[in-house]
Amino acid sequence: MYWVFIGDQGESDKHVPKQTIRNWKRAATDQFVVYGKDVGALRAIRIGHNNKSSSILGFFGGHGWFLDKVVVEKKGSQPCIFPCSKWLDDSRDDKKTERLLPVQELKAGRRVNYKILVTTADEANAGTDADVELCLYGEKGETGTTFS
Repeated sequence: MYWVFIGDQGESDKHVPKQTIRNWKRAATDQFVVYGKDVGALRAIRIGHNNKSSSILGFFGGHGWFLDKVVVEKKGSQPCIFPCSKWLDDSRDDKKTERLLPVQELKAGRRVNYKILVTTADEANAGTDADVELCLYGEKGETGTTFS
């Protein structure tokens, strides 16, 4: 497994994450911290594998991998989403083991789901039966008032 970040200021080196028996499981999300040169605003990610089993992973099945998406959270920036929904496998789909995934651009006016967690303090009478209003503000505008 490897990936290369592609930004408006160049490309990163090839990153090869440490393989463990916990990585790359069905319906799971794996998380890695990567240090490297700043490539600027992310535009794409090249991701793939060598189509060979490691002694750790080969026991659990074939070399192929169905990649749903990659989400990159760069400090100080919004998360970048790179949708894939394809096999990286030399015997399935288009038989490619490497993909070039462009960043998903959000279109103006497009509705986005936000997950908002609000914690009420553990104090007597801390709850409310009032209508709670919420509005998110960002670089592209605001969501408008939303009621719980």
